[in-house]
Amino acid sequence: MHKISYQAISLIISVCLLFTVTGCTKSEDTVKREGAYLKKDITLPDGITNVYDVLGNGTDSITIFAIMEESDCILWETQDYGETWEEKLTIPKELKKSMIFCGTITKKGSLIFGAYSDILDKAGKEVDLLQEPKMYGSIDKNGNLKKFTADIKDNAMIADFYEYDDRVFACDINGYYYEFTEKGVKCLNSEMETYGTPYDMLVLDDTLLGLGSEQLDQYDINTGKKKEGFSSFAQFCQNQMKDDSISPILCAGSEGRIYYLGQTGLFCYDTEKKAEEEIMDGAHYPFAALDTILQKFRVLDKDNYLLLTVENTMPLLSLYTYDKNAKASEQKELTIYALNSSDSLQAVIDGFREKYPNVQVHMEVGIDEKLGVTLKEAVRSLNVSLFAENGPDILVLDGLPVNSYIRQNKLVDLKKTASGQSLMDGIAQTYEKDGKLCAIPLGFSLLDLHATKDVLRAGTGLDEIAGQVEKLYKNGSAAVDRWEGDSIFSSLFYCYFPECLDGDKIDRDKLRDFYQNIEKIYSNSEYNWTVEVDSRDTCRLDNISPGNMQNADMMIHINETQLMAGKLGTLEDIQLAYLIRKKNPKVICNYFDDVLEKRYFAEMALGISASAKNSKEAEQFVEYAVSEEGQKRIAGIGESFPVNQVIFDHIFESEDTRKQEYVIEDRNGKNITLKAKNIEISDYKQWKKNIAGYQTAVYQDTVIKELVMTTAMDYINGALTLEESVDQCAQGVELYLNE
Repeated sequence: MHKISYQAISLIISVCLLFTVTGCTKSEDTVKREGAYLKKDITLPDGITNVYDVLGNGTDSITIFAIMEESDCILWETQDYGETWEEKLTIPKELKKSMIFCGTITKKGSLIFGAYSDILDKAGKEVDLLQEPKMYGSIDKNGNLKKFTADIKDNAMIADFYEYDDRVFACDINGYYYEFTEKGVKCLNSEMETYGTPYDMLVLDDTLLGLGSEQLDQYDINTGKKKEGFSSFAQFCQNQMKDDSISPILCAGSEGRIYYLGQTGLFCYDTEKKAEEEIMDGAHYPFAALDTILQKFRVLDKDNYLLLTVENTMPLLSLYTYDKNAKASEQKELTIYALNSSDSLQAVIDGFREKYPNVQVHMEVGIDEKLGVTLKEAVRSLNVSLFAENGPDILVLDGLPVNSYIRQNKLVDLKKTASGQSLMDGIAQTYEKDGKLCAIPLGFSLLDLHATKDVLRAGTGLDEIAGQVEKLYKNGSAAVDRWEGDSIFSSLFYCYFPECLDGDKIDRDKLRDFYQNIEKIYSNSEYNWTVEVDSRDTCRLDNISPGNMQNADMMIHINETQLMAGKLGTLEDIQLAYLIRKKNPKVICNYFDDVLEKRYFAEMALGISASAKNSKEAEQFVEYAVSEEGQKRIAGIGESFPVNQVIFDHIFESEDTRKQEYVIEDRNGKNITLKAKNIEISDYKQWKKNIAGYQTAVYQDTVIKELVMTTAMDYINGALTLEESVDQCAQGVELYLNE
C-alpha cells in the first residue's frame, strides 16, 4: 500500500497528500556487508500507465498487475527481466466499462481489485469520483470474476489490499481497515478515530500494523480489537520514521523478517531475534530522492529486491542486486531540470536508464500547479540555485532564459559531445556563441503562419495584417480562427515581439504598436476568445503557453477563416498544411510560400550546468539524447521533429509516410478526406531541403512571454490604459532581464 501515492488513486481523483515525518535510529548490532546493491531498471510493456502490484516468482520471473492504454490485458509476465513480456490475462467482459483504481496479485495467481462501476458509460460527463459507485472483487487465473459484497464506510475508496494466510485485508483512504470474505466485508476499526490514508500496512502474527503519519495502528485480525502497546517491530518503524521525509513502505519476508523502506534506507527487522539490519543506506541509493514515490517492495531473495516507484506520474520497476565487489558509490546520479514535463524527454530518460543502469536519473519539474508553484517562482528558484552553484546537472531549456545563462557562463561547451553525431547543422547550432556550443536541441518544430491572400495583400508586417483583419470583419468575414485564438496571439508574439527588444531594453514605441495591433486583431475577430474546453474550463488569452499550438486543430474549417498560426511539429502537421493549401488555393502558408522569415522552435534544448556535480554522467545523457538510439525514442511521439539527421530522414522515407488520411470539415459541416498519398515525392524532398535551411530560432523565454501577453490582455479588457500596459510590461521585462 502506498500513501495515496497509490498511483492509480492519486492520478484518478487528483488528490495530493503531503506528509512530513521524522526519525531513524540504527541499532548498534547492525550487520555491515561488504559490497553494494546495484540498480537495474526493468523495461515495462509499452503503453503501461498504472501498475497496481508486482510479484516476484523466484529470481527470474516477474508478474505485474497493470493497465495499458488501448489494451484489455491486465496481467503480464516476464522471464528475462523485462526484455520480453507475455500477456497472461485480459480484463473480464463484466469490467469492460469499469475503471480499475487499485489491486493486488495473490500468491495463488488471482487478482483482487477495486474499480469504478461502469464509469466509461459516463464519458464526457462531469463526475465526482469520490462519490461514484465502486465495485470490489477477484479475478481468477481463467479470467472469471467474483464480486465481493462490500459495505465500505462513506463509500470511500479502498487504497490497497494485503493477503495473509489466504485472508484478504484492505484499507480505505480514510484509514479504516477491513477483511474481505465471501460473506462480505468486516471493518476492524469502525468505531475508531482515523487519520487518513496510511503510508502502508502489513499483517504479522495475527496483528495488522498500519503505518501512518499521525500514529501506528495495531489491530488483532481475529477479534478486531485494537492492541495496546507497541510491538517490537512497530516500535522499530516509529524509530525509523523520525528522519524520513518521504512516505515509507513495508514488506513481510520469510522467517519473521520484516522490511522497511524509506528515505533513510532499506532495513530488515528480525522479529524473533529482535535485531535490526541496515541493507541499503538511503544516502547512496536513488529510492531516497524526494521526487520518488515508493509504491511496492518485493523480496526475491536476500540478494535481490524488486522496487516499484512512480516518477513524474509514470511507473518505474527496478531490480536491486547485491554485488560483493561493488561499492555504493558506483551507483551514479544525474539531476535533470525542466519547467514542464514532456513525453519526449521521458522517453529519452527511459532509454538512458536502460543503457546506463548504474546511473539514477532524477527528474525535477519546475512548474507544479498542485503546489502552487508559478512560472516566475520556478525560474527564480532555479536561478538562485544556479548562482549558488547548487543547481541541477542538466537544464532542459524549454522556456528558460538561455541567453542570460550563456552570457553569464552558466553552461559548458558541448562541441565535443556533439562532434560524433549526425545532427542537422543549423538547428543543432542554435546556441553556439563565441565558438562554444552551449546547448543542443533535443528536437524542433516550425513556426508557421497561414493566411489568405486577402489578409497579406498589403504586406506581412503586423500593422498591415491588423488592418486587413479589421477590413474583413467590417465586411462580415470571420477573420481569425475561432478555435485557436490562443495560438494566434502566441504566434504573433513569436513573430513580432522580438522587434520590441533591444538587448535587455524594451523599445516602448514598438511595444506600443505591438499592443495596438494585437488589440485591433482581437477586437475585430468574430469571437471573444473565451471559449469552453470540455464544457468545464475556459481558454483565455492570459492562459497562453507555447506548447498548445497543434496544426491539426487550427485548420478544421476550409475557407472559413483568413488567419491561422501555430506549430508544425510532425510529418502529419506538414502533410495536412500542404493538403489544405492544395485544396484551397487562396491559402498562403509560410512554410511553403516564404511569407515571413522562417523560424523554428528549438524544443527542449539540453544544456549542462557549469556547476554540475555529475558532469560525466551529464555528458553521457546529452550524447545519448541526440544519438540515433536516443532520437528513435522520440520520433513516434509526435511532439517535435528529431534533431538527428538520420532519424529525421527516416521519418520522411518510411513506408508509413504516405499512408496518412485526414478527415476534416468544410464550413458547411461536410467531411472531406485528404490523403497523403497524393503528395509528390519531389515535394517531400523539397520539404527536407527547406528545413535544412532554417536559421532563426524563435525567442522562447517563457517568463517574458507571460509578462507581455498578460499585460496585453489587461490592456485589451480595459484593466490598463495603453500607456500603463506599455510601462508595466517594459518595467517587468527589463527588471527580469537585469536580475
